[in-house]
Amino acid sequence: ILKNHFANHAFENFEIAAYESLISMAQATGHSQHLTALRTTLQEEERTAQTLRGMTHELTLKYMRLYEQGQ
Repeated sequence: ILKNHFANHAFENFEIAAYESLISMAQATGHSQHLTALRTTLQEEERTAQTLRGMTHELTLKYMRLYEQGQ
């Protein structure tokens, strides 16, 4: 449970960094027509990362309960 959660969270942060880089590239090369879509997608990735981050505490406790029960 936890390992997959951590991997999902790490991947979201990878995507955030990638979109931030793409935005920088679009700005630097004058491709401003792509900025709205890139920024929208960046915001979606940031919301997903925040949601995952918010789940960490409860998932950890659930894992501990299951582990104690031998599951």
